[in-house]
Amino acid sequence: MLKKEFTDFIFATNTDGSGKAASYVRALDMLGPILTKHYPKPIVGGSMWHEFSIGELKAIHKWICAEAKKGAASPVLADFESPSYWTKNFCSAAVSALGEFMAVEHFENGIVEQAEKAATGKSAAAKAEKLIQAKSQADLEAHLNLTAKEGKEKLAAVKVRVNQDIFRKMVLANYGGKCCVTGLSVPDVLRASHISPWVEDEKNRLNPENGLCLSATYDAAFDRHLISFDEHYRLVVSKEIKDHYTDAAAKSYFLDREGQTMSLPTKFLPSQALLEKHRELLAG
Repeated sequence: MLKKEFTDFIFATNTDGSGKAASYVRALDMLGPILTKHYPKPIVGGSMWHEFSIGELKAIHKWICAEAKKGAASPVLADFESPSYWTKNFCSAAVSALGEFMAVEHFENGIVEQAEKAATGKSAAAKAEKLIQAKSQADLEAHLNLTAKEGKEKLAAVKVRVNQDIFRKMVLANYGGKCCVTGLSVPDVLRASHISPWVEDEKNRLNPENGLCLSATYDAAFDRHLISFDEHYRLVVSKEIKDHYTDAAAKSYFLDREGQTMSLPTKFLPSQALLEKHRELLAG
């Protein structure tokens, strides 16, 4: 789970492109066994893909830099599957990137914790927006390794990611981490679906009442207006599906579930005003 979240983050925020981002992920994959063998302290599970504190990552980064300075004299180099990752400093850079990710996660979680105390979705969104605006510049800059070349561009990319992640975290928590149609609880296939699209409705971007927790198939169908939900939160299937898709899979996924009431969230109910607008666009 951590590996996927970091991968998504680094690909979204790395201003030097996907090649460098992929190298960071690969470097962290290789570092686990190396640290298990050579690092003075035990590494949980022999992997970099678990929750490190910022302090732990700084200590690992310091050790990597010290070993790298030894060049061929370091015993680490002989054990590396791809020595260039070590000699070209991808490993130290990857650990720095992981530290950035952990810091951003901590920043997001603090905002979500405060925003979720609000009484309504709109007030939760307003609180989140206010905290992001007030704290993001100082808190994020303190932990991001910003160069003059990439500073503004990278910070802007991280801020976009922060907004999207905060919405996702609020929505998934609101639905108990389960798809509101199927009850599926596998995080990797769950989506925080906007009822009113992100690009079209700026004022509701962070509003958890504008969100549904849906597994990937239902998220895609909802996004394309093939399904929706009525005023009683029951699944509505579009004429497009009814008229053109009658195979067993379509029946199982959609037709048999029509009229089924979604699993309602713990606090921020989906906005009926936004659902009504969504239903008006049902396909077919």
